[in-house]
Amino acid sequence: MVRSGVGEEQPDAIGATYHQYRNQLLGLATLLSGSRAVAEEVVQDVFAAAIPRWDVIDNHEWYLKRSVVNRVRSLGRRATRAKHAPRLPDGVTGEPLVDETWRLLRGLPARQRTVLVLRIHLD
Repeated sequence: MVRSGVGEEQPDAIGATYHQYRNQLLGLATLLSGSRAVAEEVVQDVFAAAIPRWDVIDNHEWYLKRSVVNRVRSLGRRATRAKHAPRLPDGVTGEPLVDETWRLLRGLPARQRTVLVLRIHLD
């Protein structure tokens, strides 16, 4: 996960990685959290936290995906403790099949939802 040795990568490399994985990470975070707004915040937080250690992270894609999953799970635990988990309104897209899928996905316990999203979305 993290390699030893410190060197500094160009900011262009960080930007290129951000543009390469941003949409995929947003999709992952949205499916796990059920909220596009939460997903955007999670992805930004994950990248911001990774930048200071960027040059020692061995596999950026893996590290970022794992960080997104961990961050969403952490937020879910806090929301559960606070008794107000974020929910998407019914009829998110206006397409009955997609909206029904969202409704069913939101109804699953967090761990089951995580497993399904990781399996289907990331294979």
